[in-house]
Amino acid sequence: MKKLCSLFIVLMFAFSTVACTQNEKTVAKWGAGGAALGALGGAAFGHGGKAVAAGAAVGAVAGGLIGYSRTKNHVRYCHYRDRNGKVFEARCK
Repeated sequence: MKKLCSLFIVLMFAFSTVACTQNEKTVAKWGAGGAALGALGGAAFGHGGKAVAAGAAVGAVAGGLIGYSRTKNHVRYCHYRDRNGKVFEARCK
């Protein structure tokens, strides 16, 4: 049951970025990577689940901030659809 719940949570996060712009995906990738590294660091230097959770939280925030700093001039981009149904990305209105 634990494995099934873990798989469900991973899939939920994976599908949550489907409708995101490229900027949002970049921030999410860096945040997820930071959380993973923070969890590993918490496991290595701390004892128990609280250290792992704290490391993951700190890593996610740090990774998200780094990802945000690497986006396109910190401008928010949105997905739009033209008359022909083609989806494109442009600055949000």
